[in-house]
Amino acid sequence: MDNNFKIATVFLSVGMICFITFEFIGSKVEKDGILNEPFFLIPIGSVLVLISVLLYLLFAFKKK
Repeated sequence: MDNNFKIATVFLSVGMICFITFEFIGSKVEKDGILNEPFFLIPIGSVLVLISVLLYLLFAFKKK
């Protein structure tokens, strides 16, 4: 596997880990009505997955 595809795979893996971590941590409502959740993991995971898809496409077309 080419090093470029390894970089894209790392981005994809870290993005998926963000989504899985969000699900494992979960959300809860405190006694005073404040929602407590690790929301920051969703946009970070989305951006990392998008970057990995773009890198896969870039490297695939560049290779041809």
